[in-house]
Amino acid sequence: MSLTYENKEVDSNATMPPPPYNTAVPAEPQLPGYYPGRELSAEQILEASDRMFNAMGNTAEMVHQAKIIASATSSLVQGIKLEAETQNDLESQTKLLAAAKQLADATARMVEAAKAAAQNPKDENCQLALQQATKELRQAANNATTENMKDEMM
Repeated sequence: MSLTYENKEVDSNATMPPPPYNTAVPAEPQLPGYYPGRELSAEQILEASDRMFNAMGNTAEMVHQAKIIASATSSLVQGIKLEAETQNDLESQTKLLAAAKQLADATARMVEAAKAAAQNPKDENCQLALQQATKELRQAANNATTENMKDEMM
């Protein structure tokens, strides 16, 4: 019996060569404390929250943007926690973990507000509560990323 491998006929009893390995060099050096998703997550939070603020009155769109924000903040929190693990300085580690907790708590409040808005799509107060929770989350994200940038510069 013969098989085809890379458009060549080979004996079925023959040993197949291993697949090619990925030998690509990363575009940027991987430095300790560098997590490329962090900047992307922070930008996603800002963009999705702007879209949410512009969607006032459209609960479905507001809830959709809240889901995007929740996903981005989850990634950001994980990145901050990973960065905290690389810190040798206990003070820096404590600051990073506190920022991650503040961001996670703000995310939980926004998710609760989004659930309330989804259950009461015509209730403007629910939409306003979601908008306020998102503003607080944005501030927590800004604080968390600002703290990270300060630590990296030192």
